[in-house]
Amino acid sequence: MDTDPALLELDYSVWYVPHYPIYAITHGKDQHDTAKQRIIRAALAVDIGLNGLLNPIIVWNHEPERFDHYCHLGQNRLHALRILGWKTVPVIATGK
Repeated sequence: MDTDPALLELDYSVWYVPHYPIYAITHGKDQHDTAKQRIIRAALAVDIGLNGLLNPIIVWNHEPERFDHYCHLGQNRLHALRILGWKTVPVIATGK
C-alpha cells in the first residue's frame, strides 16, 4: 500500500513529553460543565486513580497566537487529573 507523501509532512514538530506541567495547559470555554459532566469527570478521576492514565493528553502549541498550550484532546482527563492533584501529565505536544 502506497502512502501519499504529502500526508506524512507536517509544518510543525510533534513530541511526547512524559512530565508536562498541568498548570500550563489551557482549554477553551467549558461548554459541557453540567452536573452530569462533573459526575463523569469524578468517575474518570476514580478510574485513573485505580488504573493510571492510559492515554496522554494532546496539547497544541504550534500556533501560539491561537493555541498556546491548548488541550486539543483529553479535556475530561485533564479535569480528572486536576481533581486527583496531579502536577504533571504525559502529553503529545505540537510546536514549531
